[in-house]
Amino acid sequence: MLFFLFAFTLLGAISYAAGVSVGYLFRALPLGYRLGDYWLAATWLGLLTLGNALLALSLLVPLTPLNGALLALVLCLPALTIGKRRLRWPALRQALWKRKSWLMAGGLIAVAVGAFLNRPSFVVDAGAYHIGSVEWLSRHGAVPGLALLNCTLGYGSAWFALVAPLNAGAFAGRAYNAANGFVYLLLGLQIVLAGSRAWRRAAQPADWFLLTTSVLMWLLATRFMGAILPSPSPDIPVALGLPTVAWAFFLSENAEGATRGDLPEPRLAAQLMALGLSGVKLNALPAAALCGLFLIAASRRASCLARATLGGVLLLAPSLATRVVMSGYPFFPARALGLGLPWEYASDRPEFTSAGIRAFAQWSGKPAPDGPDYPLRWLPHWIAHEPLAAGLMFLQLGALAWAWRRWRRWTPAMRWAFALAGLGALYVMAAAPALRFLLGYAVIALGVLLTDAAGQLAQRWRRSLPAVCQDGYARFSVAAPAGLLAAAILTLSLVSSNTERLIRQAIAAGRVTDGPDHAPGWLRPPRVRRIEYVAGDLPRDTTVARRRINDVEVVEPHAMCWDLPLPCSPPYHKTGFRLRDPQRGVAGGFIRGPNKP
Repeated sequence: MLFFLFAFTLLGAISYAAGVSVGYLFRALPLGYRLGDYWLAATWLGLLTLGNALLALSLLVPLTPLNGALLALVLCLPALTIGKRRLRWPALRQALWKRKSWLMAGGLIAVAVGAFLNRPSFVVDAGAYHIGSVEWLSRHGAVPGLALLNCTLGYGSAWFALVAPLNAGAFAGRAYNAANGFVYLLLGLQIVLAGSRAWRRAAQPADWFLLTTSVLMWLLATRFMGAILPSPSPDIPVALGLPTVAWAFFLSENAEGATRGDLPEPRLAAQLMALGLSGVKLNALPAAALCGLFLIAASRRASCLARATLGGVLLLAPSLATRVVMSGYPFFPARALGLGLPWEYASDRPEFTSAGIRAFAQWSGKPAPDGPDYPLRWLPHWIAHEPLAAGLMFLQLGALAWAWRRWRRWTPAMRWAFALAGLGALYVMAAAPALRFLLGYAVIALGVLLTDAAGQLAQRWRRSLPAVCQDGYARFSVAAPAGLLAAAILTLSLVSSNTERLIRQAIAAGRVTDGPDHAPGWLRPPRVRRIEYVAGDLPRDTTVARRRINDVEVVEPHAMCWDLPLPCSPPYHKTGFRLRDPQRGVAGGFIRGPNKP
């Protein structure tokens, strides 16, 4: 578990310094922001920039700890040299050391999150391609034709690159949960930051929005995405990051006027965050598009638009280029804009396309029933089998009535945030209506409505609660929510999931092997457990065979690769491949060959 505390500290320090560097170079973070807002915006911005920069580096070299450290140093250099004043170190030091409550709050939540994540990954997608993607990036980088081995390896994501440098040495096979743990920690700190301001009667609309969306996201993500949290899934940062992008809309209103000389355009931070999330997963593209309009609506100056364009290229290009290298398509699994490369993925199996993913989400993984096809034929089935996702959509539709009545009284930030929620929900419903894709956008819409109501309730709260009582408990405004949140997360860490109970039964039945490497430890998290899921039966150890396909010797499991030795190719992928450069071996990549028998 101590590994997670080390990883959180390392990621936090690097992300903050890198975010300050980006904010300084792009003039996207004003010094006029309150310290907590400045720290949070810089950390998110730096974290996403670091992930996308590592993904770009993987096109050249493997993502070893040394290569990752050198890149992190390069990203942090502007903040450590010419932009040193923007680190705001004296104010941070005073907040952390002279007011111990923030240091204790961060430590409490970090320990709780570390205990919650101190378990192996059990998610099917983690075994299918999340872990395999991290292994390839840390050992060989982004090599051509990986989608030929396993089509899901063609989903180039900055989130896998962020984890890859940690996957080495004593922590190899154990560090996959670190990045998702860090954003889950950030979510908890967001609740404490905004909640303490609300209690001290210092909350602004940005704080009410951050508080309501963070609490809603914590409740929904912990309850309905709790199994995905201890994994490298990129769905977690996108779901948690989208409300933070919308929160940046509110921050930009606070920066208007007072910081106009320091920051020509305060809306650029929102666009850079959205672009960074799009590099993590493409379902954040609606946020990038709307944030571009948000920026253009405020300024059409050539210098500002040039910085925005440069940011778009630097943050989106790594993901698109990596997908081209791995699959031959820039928007894989969509087969649009194929470049005809020798390693271009080709398969007639519909489930390995964007259309197949959409159908899987629409029909809840079940085959579509026989009958005539027509638009929205899947909707009744989806409503019946995805009650939470359908309920969130109906809540968003109901929110339109409230928005219609209150639109003229809303601030521009509230209007833009609500528009982002609507655009994102429409995109998800058209692309793949799964809960994990929809959650971030739905929470934004609910957060806007709650922010509107909170402003009115806060005035009554101030009048009804005596000032003496508020001032007397002000010192607990940080410690109390941090303690409650840490206690809740620690309690969750003691609760076993259904999958964990099944695995224990499988161990007792002799179907799954067990050993000290699979047990949670105080120093290191457990190694991933290589298991396969059989419908209607207990899990079992994955069966592995070695097989030569053309000129490549691969590990072929019965089902999923997990962290098996590379190269690994599941048997249900029938696309053929051979070495692209036999002298370089698997590090040189793959090209199409005769199909697998």
